[in-house]
Amino acid sequence: AMIVTAVADNPLAPISLEVRNPAGLLVVATPPTPGVSALPVPPSGAGIYTVRVKNAGLNAVGISTTLLTRELRVP
Repeated sequence: AMIVTAVADNPLAPISLEVRNPAGLLVVATPPTPGVSALPVPPSGAGIYTVRVKNAGLNAVGISTTLLTRELRVP
């Protein structure tokens, strides 16, 4: 499982997130929200996923992202 968060340096800046699987298909996305966006990503197979953060506002904004993952431990 994975959780993706993004925080804009302007709390009013509308930002959105989207996650695409290794085939390029959209797995999950959020609508634009002011300042902060968070997204739980359901597990849907192995591979390299792409996370895209979009600024839906008119002005440039700095955005910091965090990716949290959880993997099963095999003894």
